[in-house]
Amino acid sequence: MGKSLVINAGPGAGKTRVIIERVVHLINEGANPNSILVITFTNKAADELKERFKRDTKLDLKVINQMRISTIHSFCRSILSDFSDIPYNLLKRESERNLFFNKNKLRLGFKGPAFLRNYESNQALKKYDEYALFEVDSKSLIEYIESKYRPSDEYLEYIDDFYKTNPDTYYPSKKEIKQMGFGCDVYKARYLQIAKSYDLWIDLMESEHVCDQNYLLIKARDILSDEANLKSIPYRNVLIDEFQDTDAVQMQIFEFLKGIADTFTVVGDADQSIYSFRAANPKFFNDYSKSPEFENQILVNNYRSTREIVDFN
Repeated sequence: MGKSLVINAGPGAGKTRVIIERVVHLINEGANPNSILVITFTNKAADELKERFKRDTKLDLKVINQMRISTIHSFCRSILSDFSDIPYNLLKRESERNLFFNKNKLRLGFKGPAFLRNYESNQALKKYDEYALFEVDSKSLIEYIESKYRPSDEYLEYIDDFYKTNPDTYYPSKKEIKQMGFGCDVYKARYLQIAKSYDLWIDLMESEHVCDQNYLLIKARDILSDEANLKSIPYRNVLIDEFQDTDAVQMQIFEFLKGIADTFTVVGDADQSIYSFRAANPKFFNDYSKSPEFENQILVNNYRSTREIVDFN
């Protein structure tokens, strides 16, 4: 069946069809349907793939239902459920995460110089996302910020006096902050507190048994890093769609899966990466394409667009 395969497919080249045919081939070659894991990056893509298996193949519905076709987050949630004695609540929607953050922002230190209004919570949450996806060393980051971006003594004195004279007021007004020329100092104080609070945020989610999308990936990766846990999962034939949109934590998960796989197939196109803002790195796909460990297949025909569109320059 061959262990590792990279399929480099351009726009309209039939990536979904290739995955379907690859799975049918594996089953015809004797692969157990329970051993097949197909990972996509959106619920819509996962649902479409399931429908295509039903519509475009002769596979029995029972066989299709035995395979796991899911998003990376759904897969990681199943790992957490299977290996954790404690049920975790996933903060699926951004509104849920904002609410959880705002309920706990004082515990996270967003007060005094680093005050944060409820509608400004995304300033912290977006940074938390970056720290998780890029696996930032928070201790080194804190040291850097403290050395380069400390708020002014004048701002710190102003905030101290403000809360002493206005004990029942949550925040200084934006107008007053602007008039005093402290806008940059507010940013610096928050920037520092976001870095200081990141580990507290992780601890808070752990103690409350909740996960946001990024912490879910981290926890699943840590579970799979245990060799006994990894070997106990059934997936020995792994296929990953849109591999160019893989980030660093996902890549570690995929590497673990590749280590136990009988066959490992990735499909993608480095030129179609759209999630760089979420730390997706097409380098992972390119590295696999160039690796002697992988057989490399390139699909160039565009079956979606007319000749005029394909030739447009």
